[in-house]
Amino acid sequence: MRVHPDVHPRNRLRWFLLLVASFVVTGLFDLPRCAQASAGGELKVYISEYKRDKNSGDDEFEISNEEESAVDIGCWTIEASGGSHKIEEGTTVPAGGSVVVTAEPIVDSVTDDIELIDDLKAPLTANLIDRVRFGTSGGAPAAPIGVDDASLCRAPATSTLPPQAPADDENYWTIDLTSTLGSPNDAPDPALGTSLLINEVRIGFGGPDSLEIYNPTSTPVDLDGWFATSAADAVFLAGTVLGFGVLALEVDGLDFENTFRVDLFNASSVRVDQKGWNGAPNPRPSGGSGGSGVSGRFAGLAATDCYGSCPDGDAPSNGYDFGTSGGELSWFGLPCSLGEGNEVVDGGPCVAAEVPSDDFRVVLSSWGRVKTRYE
Repeated sequence: MRVHPDVHPRNRLRWFLLLVASFVVTGLFDLPRCAQASAGGELKVYISEYKRDKNSGDDEFEISNEEESAVDIGCWTIEASGGSHKIEEGTTVPAGGSVVVTAEPIVDSVTDDIELIDDLKAPLTANLIDRVRFGTSGGAPAAPIGVDDASLCRAPATSTLPPQAPADDENYWTIDLTSTLGSPNDAPDPALGTSLLINEVRIGFGGPDSLEIYNPTSTPVDLDGWFATSAADAVFLAGTVLGFGVLALEVDGLDFENTFRVDLFNASSVRVDQKGWNGAPNPRPSGGSGGSGVSGRFAGLAATDCYGSCPDGDAPSNGYDFGTSGGELSWFGLPCSLGEGNEVVDGGPCVAAEVPSDDFRVVLSSWGRVKTRYE
């Protein structure tokens, strides 16, 4: 656009402003859709399921929309400890439906914080849409990588409009051994602290790990169909836990040395307890003396042999590391008393307690054994 030299200065300024405005408007229309506007508002959009595809190695994220109309999530990002993934431009989640977003691996399968972010919102506007913290990073459990189709999923399902980015992830997430990516979630809601409890764990250091289960009721409980999970695998249990008694089990494959957490599920796949020990005094390999000293009631021990609730069943059921599991209050590093229970004597350290106990059982499991229960 050319301005004639004889134009009055006031009109010349007007022409200049019109010229600038024309460039701005033209530029806006030429911008990619991603850069034009955010979806805006407080959208009922959720991360509803996550799994690592065992064939491709890719991460798969299910995004659900509980709005009454479709939501364009193109150019939003999914972020985790390994980086971020920009969702493809034009990706739309239908009303009441979901889409599965595939990305190169960015999630640490043992512990991580996965966030869904609307990057198009104004910089001063909160752009975190949803989040899940799992493993030792938060209350949600880690999906066991040894189970081909296992996923971390929301429970209750997003159709119930649970809180987004909850502070208590443990109450809104669970494990589904047979994922439902792209379909409504059907895993049962967690019911932490309502049944049997994880009472003691021992790290196997290359051998089988051990787990002690405590029954806080007077009624014996048959463990048929019960299972325990870690980020490494899922192991089905066997035996009977007597009323107000304990049962010690070897749980091969859970790799407590590297996963730092265990979750317990009943025969209906309801998650009823969880314990963690990340940040605890170092465990001592069998027959060894390594590890750091133990504080609190166990000061003077060179290192801890086991981690356990003291007294029996006293540790909280929503822990994901040593501190949140009741560290130094009701969950301690302590000398192993697997199969005998734990109790405090005269305010001193925990000692083996005389409680009803079945024989020590060895439970050898693999994904093959788990899989047969779903075929």
